[in-house]
Amino acid sequence: PVSRAHVAALPLVYCGHTILNTPLQLARQVFIDGGAYVAYDEDKKRDMEGYLVPQLRMVEHASQKCWSISTLDGSIGQTPIRHPVTA
Repeated sequence: PVSRAHVAALPLVYCGHTILNTPLQLARQVFIDGGAYVAYDEDKKRDMEGYLVPQLRMVEHASQKCWSISTLDGSIGQTPIRHPVTA
């Protein structure tokens, strides 16, 4: 068994290795892996949360803004960080 502590005083930890279409914050972890290293193939679209266009992501920590750069066409955009509602 793994014990997990979710203490508000802990700093945010940004991590990858879980490819998501939009960044996701769970407790004090923010998952920002956009799959920038994945080769995009129109005929073999990766289905991770639906349609994935590989992106490089950078987070502006102070404002919690997440910027994304598409590895498909080089377009730059701002991606919101999802905060799922827990019951």
